[in-house]
Amino acid sequence: MKKMQRMTYLDCAKGVAIILVVLGHIDMGNNPLNNWIYSFHMPLFFVLSGMLMAYKNNCLSTGLWVNVKKRSVQLLYPYFTFSLITLIWLVVDQLKHGHADANFIIQVIIDTLSLDGYGAIWFLPALLMAEIFFLMIFRGHKRSILLVGCLVLLTSVSGMYLQVAIPLERDLLTTYLERFYNMFNRSLIGTVFIWFGYSLFGKLEKAATGANKPGLIILGIVMFVANFFLAQSNPSVDLHYSVLNNPVLYYVCALLGTVSTLLFFKFILPNNRVLEYFGRNSMIIMGTQSIVPLTEISKNILGMTGMSFERYSYDVMICILSMIMNVVMIELINRFFPYILRRVPFREFTVNAG
Repeated sequence: MKKMQRMTYLDCAKGVAIILVVLGHIDMGNNPLNNWIYSFHMPLFFVLSGMLMAYKNNCLSTGLWVNVKKRSVQLLYPYFTFSLITLIWLVVDQLKHGHADANFIIQVIIDTLSLDGYGAIWFLPALLMAEIFFLMIFRGHKRSILLVGCLVLLTSVSGMYLQVAIPLERDLLTTYLERFYNMFNRSLIGTVFIWFGYSLFGKLEKAATGANKPGLIILGIVMFVANFFLAQSNPSVDLHYSVLNNPVLYYVCALLGTVSTLLFFKFILPNNRVLEYFGRNSMIIMGTQSIVPLTEISKNILGMTGMSFERYSYDVMICILSMIMNVVMIELINRFFPYILRRVPFREFTVNAG
């Protein structure tokens, strides 16, 4: 029971992260709220992955291939199942509207097979690659700070190059080479955050047994405020495309945002059933983002009410409606299609259903 209690704050933090993903996709414009969200919400997923690896406490001692095989199944299986469902959805939607863009469909297939991903599920292969890099780079190395410093420098320089190179018109080969380079770079950025989470977990657990809880809560508040205001000085960042703008500010804001979130859920709200529920089902929410247009449906529902909202309150209301509908998606998949996530083998599911 104690073991489960220690982990709920990580589920809650992941729940907040996936809600921020939904909220960030509602209004992609450059505004204070989005600047804050994008400054840390994807790094938080990587940090949480590192913390869970530290919690299991066996990833660096067991064989590399064992870990790679296990995580490949856990991450790539739902990646391809959600990608297939998305592809079918896009084809049906285009045919329904009387136009089929073959080039677009081919592009989605190429993105899927190359592990670049279509929509929010780009994160799943990126997480797998980042975890593999972490296991390869930090296995048996004591000078991890030096290695992390090298990764930060490399990804910062690469991010500045990609920020200039990707928007340019290039030949097809160069375009795809740069896209693969971006996949490699964003995974290395994720590796930095995984290392941070792996290193942070033990310290945070040790701090929880001490008597300095008020001080840590105050520290979390200060870090949250600092993250919000510093994020406004480094707008329009996007880990998906390795857009860091100012790399120093990017890494600083990401660490401030993730640590303040973790401190909040560790010491103030370690148990919240709603956030824990969304955290444990974050992969379903991420996988269905490109399939069912919940944001557009929510906007239509809100428009039917005839009510007027301020900009941010409107975005929040859309997010709330989307998350409520996400509950329906989660329950449908968990109850009737669990094999999408490989929680139940398809053959076993069909036998039991019969």
